[in-house]
Amino acid sequence: MFKSCAQKITSFLALNKEIDSSEYDVYAYGFEVLISFIFNSIMIIATGILCNKIIHTIIFLTCYCPVRQFAGGYHAENYKRCSLTFLGMFLVTVFTDKYLVASISPIFLGIYTFISYAGIYSLSPVEHRNNPLNEGEKKKYKKMARLISSIIVIFILVALTKNSLHNYAFYAGSSLFWIFIMLVLGIIKNIRRV
Repeated sequence: MFKSCAQKITSFLALNKEIDSSEYDVYAYGFEVLISFIFNSIMIIATGILCNKIIHTIIFLTCYCPVRQFAGGYHAENYKRCSLTFLGMFLVTVFTDKYLVASISPIFLGIYTFISYAGIYSLSPVEHRNNPLNEGEKKKYKKMARLISSIIVIFILVALTKNSLHNYAFYAGSSLFWIFIMLVLGIIKNIRRV
């Protein structure tokens, strides 16, 4: 579905001479990724609205998406699995919040965040086989993943000092946790492929 839509958009732009047809594949892939991102974001935001957690959802997405872009990690074999994996991660976060966060101490949330941050700091970027990075890109991606993660950790630490913001800290921390898990799974998947 995403691939078909991307190809239609790219063909339309190539026919109208808006893009160079020799770069058709690059544009088609770019549109495919963009359409997938938009679909997944809308799906998660809709879930957040249904769960009455819209601000929490926005915090989760704002923390998750930029770090994941630079950190890399596990990628599902198709868009359906990708969407279901992302939705599953978010639903686990929402249900954990609903049933456990009130009883979790700020110290535990701080430790949870630190472990996730340390994993991102040391493991990223984890390349995807279809998108290998040169040394310059690896350095840039590592730097960006570390920088954005550091900003999120500062937000979490500030939020943990105020009782009314613990839930927001949990969602930001969960985004780092899931990225760390995706990095570990990506490394495992890359090792199995070799």
